[in-house]
Amino acid sequence: MLVRFEGPTIAAGIRTGMFNYAYLCIVLSITKCQPSTVLNMKTIFSLLLVVMLLPGCGESKQDNQALYDDVMKVHDEVMPRMDDIYSLKVNLKKQAADSSSLTDDRRKAIEAAILKLDAASEGMMVWMRNFNPLPDSLGEEKARLYLEEQQKQIENVRADMQAAIDEATALK
Repeated sequence: MLVRFEGPTIAAGIRTGMFNYAYLCIVLSITKCQPSTVLNMKTIFSLLLVVMLLPGCGESKQDNQALYDDVMKVHDEVMPRMDDIYSLKVNLKKQAADSSSLTDDRRKAIEAAILKLDAASEGMMVWMRNFNPLPDSLGEEKARLYLEEQQKQIENVRADMQAAIDEATALK
C-alpha cells in the first residue's frame, strides 16, 4: 500500500493540527508497515520520551528553591550589619560634631564615610522593598532568571555595606 501526498495536503494537515496523522501516513508509505506496528512503535517512543523527561520536571523547582535559599542566606547575613552601620554613623557624627580637634581632611573623610554608610543602608532598604518571592504561576524559567538577578543585587548590597563599614571603622 503506497500513500501519496501532495504539498498542499501536508500543509493543510499541519495548519489544522493534524501533523501527527500526516507523519504517520508518510512513515507508513515509506516503511510499508502495518498501521498497528507504527502505532505501537509510536506509543512506545512516546512513553519512553515521557519517562525520560519526567525526572527533570522537579529539578527546576528544586533549583529555584535552592537559589531562593541562597538569596535569603545572603540577606540574613547582611541584615544584622544594619546595626553596625547605624552605630558607626552615630559615632562618626559625634566625631564630626567635635569640630575643634578635626582637620579639614579628616572632616571630609568622616562626611564621605557617613554618606557611604547612608548609601549602603539605603541600598539594603531598597532591595528589601523591591524583592518579591515569586508565585509558582510565573514559570520556572522566569523565576530562575529573577532569582539570579536578585542574587547579584544582594551580593552588590553586601559588598557596598562591607566597604562602607570598613571605611567607617578605619576612621574610628
